[in-house]
Amino acid sequence: MQRKLKRIAIERLMTSRPDSMAVSRYQWLLAENLLRSSDEEAASCSPIDGRFEVSYRMNDAALSCESGEGSTANNCISSNKIHVQFRNCSFPDFDMTLRCVGSWRDKKNQQYFIVQNEENEDYRCGIIIDETNVRKLYFANDSSCSSLSMKSAFDSYYFHSGTIAKPFAPCAFPVWMRGEFDSMKVSSHELQYLQHHVGAVPLISHCVQTFDDRVMVFSETKCGEPLGYHCLLFNARSQNLIEFKTSIPTDKSNISICTNNTQWESVPWFSSVVLNTSPYPCGIFGSFSTSKNKDQDYCYDIVFDCDEPSKMSISAYHCDDGSIFDCEPFL
Repeated sequence: MQRKLKRIAIERLMTSRPDSMAVSRYQWLLAENLLRSSDEEAASCSPIDGRFEVSYRMNDAALSCESGEGSTANNCISSNKIHVQFRNCSFPDFDMTLRCVGSWRDKKNQQYFIVQNEENEDYRCGIIIDETNVRKLYFANDSSCSSLSMKSAFDSYYFHSGTIAKPFAPCAFPVWMRGEFDSMKVSSHELQYLQHHVGAVPLISHCVQTFDDRVMVFSETKCGEPLGYHCLLFNARSQNLIEFKTSIPTDKSNISICTNNTQWESVPWFSSVVLNTSPYPCGIFGSFSTSKNKDQDYCYDIVFDCDEPSKMSISAYHCDDGSIFDCEPFL
């Protein structure tokens, strides 16, 4: 039911197109991210988000590209596709698109991923080494990951990301807002919307100024497209759940975008759950039932466990004959 209500709220926001006066491009992209994340399986190439200069090496062959010579890569159009442009290399110029099929980590926390070359439709396994300002990608010659390592890789790519000066002095998100959630990651200076789904545009919000339960941020796509200054209003519902609202972005930084309390009335809440949840008491105990009358088809029983206050169960049944058609436990 919670997911259904969340979906309805997001779909209402998405009924306006990005060029609507009521909905900014940021709000459209945010709604698109959250709606897709609830429906589609992971197929992101994260942490390959943004624009990069590329250096390339093919092992056992004199084929290479040097960083700064014109070769680039980006996933600006869609987060699950890496567009690589080879320029001024030791081979003729050409473009390549890699579609991300999925990614995972092994027991040693090494990140693997599978991509498909859209031109020849071949699948290849790769590993990612994420370092400061550079992502190192090592590919096997096929889809097998069993013996892939940095030394045995068929070829390797280094994705170099530059640092671009921001038009503001950075601040820090309050400690209680920080953490890793199912749809975002909040660190000291920035909020990143996680790309665990197909096609969403990578977004990032930089802290500009804090106001107790709200933060003025400057948001942009990870490809550098500015979306503007706006305010994020946060509410920690429990140790496992945080909710937030966003104001409409503007081109200029002004504290009034966070101090105007009337703007929040028609804005929906978005919720995020921490990745590693811990039991939390519901605050309600006992059994509850919906009233039974002839005007409704479905009835519900809700039971809050007195011995384990973090557990509850919901049973749905036909009001006329009491036959149960759904029963779900929750933590």
